[in-house]
Amino acid sequence: MKKTVCLVSLAALAMTACVDKNAYTISGTISSDQYPDSSVIYLQKEVAGTMERVDSTFLLKGAFTFKGVADSSVNALLELPMIEGTNPMRGFFLESGTIKIALGKKDSIQGTPLNDLSFALNAKIDSLYSIVYSNGPDSTRMAAYNKVNESLKQAVNDNIDNLFGMTVFGSIATRSIFSLDELDSLVLKVPAQYATTKTIVNVKEFIEGNKKVAVGKNFIDFELKTPADAAVKLSDFAGKGKYVLVDFWASWCGPCVGEMPTLVNAYKLYSKKGLEIVGVSLDTNKDAWVKAIKDLNITWPQMSDLNGWKNAGSTLYMVRGIPHTVLIDPQGVIIEKNLRGEALIAKLAELIK
Repeated sequence: MKKTVCLVSLAALAMTACVDKNAYTISGTISSDQYPDSSVIYLQKEVAGTMERVDSTFLLKGAFTFKGVADSSVNALLELPMIEGTNPMRGFFLESGTIKIALGKKDSIQGTPLNDLSFALNAKIDSLYSIVYSNGPDSTRMAAYNKVNESLKQAVNDNIDNLFGMTVFGSIATRSIFSLDELDSLVLKVPAQYATTKTIVNVKEFIEGNKKVAVGKNFIDFELKTPADAAVKLSDFAGKGKYVLVDFWASWCGPCVGEMPTLVNAYKLYSKKGLEIVGVSLDTNKDAWVKAIKDLNITWPQMSDLNGWKNAGSTLYMVRGIPHTVLIDPQGVIIEKNLRGEALIAKLAELIK
């Protein structure tokens, strides 16, 4: 009897030893009848900077499972069948442990450290954005937008040493949420394993581009067109003896629209005392741009090439998120960036007596 117990114990020990500590299980469910049984689901993961299919399985009674080994945490995608009106891709972190994916009206991807961090951040951001795009007071919407940025910055600062932090960093580093000094500092903290990734290389290029239009530099000129299709240059206004606030915006941008009453007020207060505002629209639809100018009571000069994010002006000024402002002094030197709300009014009151 003792010998039998000993053999059983040894067998159990051997089985335990064979379990890879890096093993993962993806346990998923789909609460939608759009995907019938036997639908093929693919698992993609990042390999050498690109996403590759590495596994597949079938949907059975609304459930699916993947098993494998993740030697390190990597970005991954769940690829569902292409069905009109649905999103076939779901991003997550492939890492050891049990990853629980529930897809439905509101997706949930949790169960492992990085996925739990991502789920919590997304839930917080979604809640704030529901306020940003609501019909509430402009001040409330702008405050929520600022909290979105604060939450994203905090996520990066707290997780600069892991893939979750790197992924968030890559998605927001070029959106003018961080100052150049903050970006420089964060890049220095990036672990060696991520230092040469495309994400960090892009961030470094963004930093160098921004240094050309940093505070203390002379403004860089560009030419676009007015709503009346007349050619106009930034130099038609900047460096001519007035403070010039360049406002990069678009009619479809909720936070931009929310900020516009502040600009209207600023223009009323200071346009006759030495301030000019120049709007640079990232619209692609001229009718929408012109309508917004009228509806938002914009009376200052406007310019655009209707190329959206490829706008010639925003490209030069490394604009990756709007609203984005650049304040130029009467001599043509950039003195402030991204002033909004009360901070903008206070700065103008300080400069223009």
